[in-house]
Amino acid sequence: MIILQVYYDKLPKELRPDFEAKVEEKAAILNKYLHTYPHETILKVNAEKFKNSEFIVETNLFFNSKNFFIKKTARSLKQALEMAFTDLKQNFLQHLEHERQNHHTLSREERSTLLNEAIQDLGVFAQAQDLRAFTDRIVPLLDDLKRYMKRNLKSAKERGIIKEPTSQVNDIVQTTIERAFEQFPSKPDDERLETWIYGLAHTVLDEYLQEERFEDTNFESWEEFADTDLDEVDETLIVEYEFESYVPQKPTDKDIQTTDTGIDVTGIEADVSVNQQSDNEKQVRKVRQALRQLPRKSRSVFDLYTLEGFSVDEVARILDMEEEEVKETITRVKNYLTEAVTKDTNK
Repeated sequence: MIILQVYYDKLPKELRPDFEAKVEEKAAILNKYLHTYPHETILKVNAEKFKNSEFIVETNLFFNSKNFFIKKTARSLKQALEMAFTDLKQNFLQHLEHERQNHHTLSREERSTLLNEAIQDLGVFAQAQDLRAFTDRIVPLLDDLKRYMKRNLKSAKERGIIKEPTSQVNDIVQTTIERAFEQFPSKPDDERLETWIYGLAHTVLDEYLQEERFEDTNFESWEEFADTDLDEVDETLIVEYEFESYVPQKPTDKDIQTTDTGIDVTGIEADVSVNQQSDNEKQVRKVRQALRQLPRKSRSVFDLYTLEGFSVDEVARILDMEEEEVKETITRVKNYLTEAVTKDTNK
């Protein structure tokens, strides 16, 4: 969100209202590119008129510890403003694209490593009580958490509790950051930063859903879910995962993730849309229906372990569960989804 600061004391009074209105319009355009960033971004705009009738407009955008400064001079105030914001927008969008490309060249494991390596800097900022610096340091490293929270909130949206889940993601992530800042001195030394952050985020999510009087209509028990015929499940309850889908396939050496728990779980990721016409369209639909109807805790366990890549003990810490329960849930969900696809294939 952009915090706008406009300075026009050196402009003729009759030009100030129109200038301020146009600056607000320009800021609103830039703000559209910042909806996924929960921290505040400051935009300073200064304008003045010289004795030679030329106008100067300066824009200064402070974003994620970077400063984008543009200064333009023109014969009209409108022209100077347009030139300044055109260059500012171009430079800013190039920076966002560069960040995006760098992010996508990193593996999930590499992004996790970068987050855990930030712990020393974050500790310094927390000790200095510098929330702004703490936020700027950690926000670029939380894209995976944002996507994970988005999947959780999409589930709530399907039940009519949340109108715009994307907008709520920023609130939850920002609250998580603030709690991490406040509780940083008490973070367990033997716990990875990423695991600890996810645990805080789950607590914030639970509180948010309770405040919204969230009534979880998922099956309360695994037994109730397992006894349900997926053909009878309302297809409108399917959650559309924006970037990821769970699609059970025959395990290969590359797919199988082996941990010290002795559990082999098939990696289940694919860019398959429910509306995509393909041979396995029906299987994909059934799997998504199954995932949608899982008890909430079972879905979170499966998501954290299979897609987010956390170990069994880390999932247990995040969700405040026993490790044995996590193991049983992973095996149970994996087997059920595989059985659902196998049944469908044999029909």
